[in-house]
Parts: sequence; structure tokens; C-alpha cells
Amino acid sequence: MSRYRVPAVVRLALALTVGVFWTFAQPGTTVLRAQDYIDIQQLYAAYNHALDTSDADKLTSFTGVYADKLAKTPNGWRLKARTFANDAQP
Repeated sequence: MSRYRVPAVVRLALALTVGVFWTFAQPGTTVLRAQDYIDIQQLYAAYNHALDTSDADKLTSFTGVYADKLAKTPNGWRLKARTFANDAQP
């Protein structure tokens, strides 16, 4: 029994160590404002309403392409501007 216990403990310690280092290696997260949460909830609600009512016009209004402009900063690349081109048919 003990010959299986040592490798298992070593694997567990290695997994925990890698997990801790991986967590701290991630970049800082962006804090969302209250308005961001409200906007996300309203988008979900509008999309689900369009699905429930089978409204094809509303469903196509959610499709499009983002064009991002990035800027290099001392902390890495950051989003400078974002534009959205709607794919919906007029």
C-alpha cells in the first residue's frame, strides 16, 4: 500500500504547485462596473426574448463583426477602440 501512497502524494503536491503558479501567472482581471452587468443582463434578455418569440429580425440584429484597434502599453497590448459592423439585412 505504501508504494502507491508516495507517488500519489508527489503527484498531488505537483498538481497543487502547478495550479498555484498558473493562477498567479494570469494577468489581472478587469473590474466590471454596475452598468456593465446591467448591459449584459439586458442583452441576454433581449436575445432570449427573440428566441422565445421566433423573431428572425431581432435574432439577426445580434450578428456582426468587431474591428478592434489595439495600443501597445508598458503593461502589454490594450484595447484602444472597438467598432461593430452589424450583419443584419436592412
